[in-house]
Amino acid sequence: MSDAAATPLRVFAAGSLREAFEALAPRHREAGGPDWHAAFAAAGLLRERIEAGAPADLFASANLAHPRALAAEGGWDGPLVFAHNTLCAIAAPHWRGGSDELLDAMRLLREADIDVLTIGQYLRPSRQHLPLHKYYTPAEFVALRRQGLEMGFRHVQAGPLVRSSYHAAEQVPGPESVAV
Repeated sequence: MSDAAATPLRVFAAGSLREAFEALAPRHREAGGPDWHAAFAAAGLLRERIEAGAPADLFASANLAHPRALAAEGGWDGPLVFAHNTLCAIAAPHWRGGSDELLDAMRLLREADIDVLTIGQYLRPSRQHLPLHKYYTPAEFVALRRQGLEMGFRHVQAGPLVRSSYHAAEQVPGPESVAV
């Protein structure tokens, strides 16, 4: 075994990716991959540490600005995008976003090359949580799904109980979507 293979990889990963990395670790070991040691923190903080000279072999961030900046500074390859995060938005009580605002947001997501969209209904878990200002009917969800597909989304899942992981394997088929 070479010295390089005996040295664990130094992984810097955004804290939001901890669960994913921990789930992948056993599969990585079973496949004979090299050992690795991960440091999880805010991606911007990790980027600053790398820029200050902290040794790292892999940097994982959901914010592409950080790996792109490291690549632009030299010494790193450009980022390889292999997954996309879920975008969740919640409106302040004073904003009563209607269907026009929702459709505008969908158009902006499509312009950003997002191709899988899930739309669900906020359900107030208790009286201490934000009140529900509008209940979308099943017919409105069907219309939103149709409009999203017409905008060019590859997959739109819309309904009152839909969450971002709702039928995720069907939304993004392939070996990379196998549950671990």
